Amino acid sequence: MGSLVHDCPRCGATRSTFRFFDKTHNELKEIRVSLDKKIITIADCIGFCSHCNRGVMFVINFFGSTFLPLKDIQGNILENGWTVQEFYPDAPNLNVPKHIPPEVMRPLHDALKSQASGIWSGAGMLARKAVEMALACKENKKEISNLKKAIADLKASGDVPGYVAEWSDHIRALGNDAAHRDDFEESEAREAIEFAEELVKTLFTRPREIELACQRYESKGAQKAN
Repeated sequence: MGSLVHDCPRCGATRSTFRFFDKTHNELKEIRVSLDKKIITIADCIGFCSHCNRGVMFVINFFGSTFLPLKDIQGNILENGWTVQEFYPDAPNLNVPKHIPPEVMRPLHDALKSQASGIWSGAGMLARKAVEMALACKENKKEISNLKKAIADLKASGDVPGYVAEWSDHIRALGNDAAHRDDFEESEAREAIEFAEELVKTLFTRPREIELACQRYESKGAQKAN
């Protein structure tokens, strides 16, 4: 049986190659059904991601013109008339808050990917990196030399609520723990990401959304005046 190229819902890898080792199971699950007088083929397949080696359940359909059984396909089955109808588990949510600088988006997105892959220490360190880049972008800098001082300055500035600045310092501590502790836990990784997202929303997302809302309001007022 061939392989299937698809994004992995477990680790977030894009265009990962899934290989099917249980050929007998996949052959037995291949069935023909009639849909609006047209015969289509549906198969249940368990593929294993080439990146994380974890299994994903695919339900695939054949809609090609010349039918070729799964067991006879070499290479990517999606190039031979088969399409993915659904898969399980669902893809992880890797969406980051809107209106944030690319320098902040990248480490935060990678933190979410690490979390989806179960790499808790990586998620914690990347969440800390997102906070670091958020504070650097706020000051129009490429980087900051002392994160602890930058957080203290943020708190003193009053630009964000005090609890948000305190969260930032907590993420800094969690990031340090993630880099030096072997027992960094899932709950700590999720906490670091959640707090990092709250910081970037406060610094970038909400101010931009308010700005856009005001622009829409002013535009409607101008239209009524005309």
